[in-house]
Amino acid sequence: MSGDKIRCPCSKCKNLKFKDPHEVGYDLYAVGFVPNYYNWTSHGEPLDPSVIPQTVGSSRYVPPEMSGWGDRAEMRWEQEMVYDAYGVPMSQFNPSQPSNDPSEASTSYQPDADENPSFYQPYVDEGLAERFQDVLKAADQPVYADCEGYTQLSAVTEFMNIKAEYSLPETCMNRVLQSAGGMLPRDHTLPDSYYHMKQLMSKLGLPCVEIDACPEGCMLFWKEDETLEFCKFCGGNRYKNVPQSKKKLRQRSALSKLYYLPIAPRLQRMYASTATAKHMTWHVEHETNESMMAHPSD
Repeated sequence: MSGDKIRCPCSKCKNLKFKDPHEVGYDLYAVGFVPNYYNWTSHGEPLDPSVIPQTVGSSRYVPPEMSGWGDRAEMRWEQEMVYDAYGVPMSQFNPSQPSNDPSEASTSYQPDADENPSFYQPYVDEGLAERFQDVLKAADQPVYADCEGYTQLSAVTEFMNIKAEYSLPETCMNRVLQSAGGMLPRDHTLPDSYYHMKQLMSKLGLPCVEIDACPEGCMLFWKEDETLEFCKFCGGNRYKNVPQSKKKLRQRSALSKLYYLPIAPRLQRMYASTATAKHMTWHVEHETNESMMAHPSD
């Protein structure tokens, strides 16, 4: 330790940097532990050659020594929302209920010392930790100094709920936000537009890709066809017809769209939690009784 800072055992810092416990928690969540670090000699443990490696290979695992900064009993609802959105099990951040059961940890393979650990490193979203910190900061930051009722995230959530409940247009929300911001102190953190609110809230959700499509369902305007304006099969228009006087004022809008939900980040979120990750390997690990009728997929 160096004052209030501790060595960061993540796979990027490798116990070479001293950081605050909060920062260490972020790094461990984003990139996981340094491989083969079973005997915590850099954190005060005596060298013990008899230590048997345990399967705690989840890049989301956080040791109890660093878990005192996230007790659910002391959390507000917006903080819980952030942890839930990023798939962080609360038991890993609750000092009274540390998750040390190997059966609840990930079954990720841990390479031996003589193997190349970089080959086995899991896929890491480089921007995940930054987005997580941004949203967690918004959940902790008050709208203005000494404000006890709302944080930036809770205020944005409230405005988004009002917009959805009363079907308010975007221009109306911009006007409301500008008026509300003018009534607050200059150092307030309330966004000044609906666009900036969506930017903040989008970090809590999963990505969705909009792809223009032919109104008749003939094709998608995607990849090599992304620049086409007419369908290759039926010749139909891709965009809505806009009066000549408004073409420069409005962005062109497609007649039909397909909403693609990427599978990779959704699987990552399921594997991020030990509560759901163990169910993802059921078809491989479950025992089959040959004398009992079962579904063919089992």
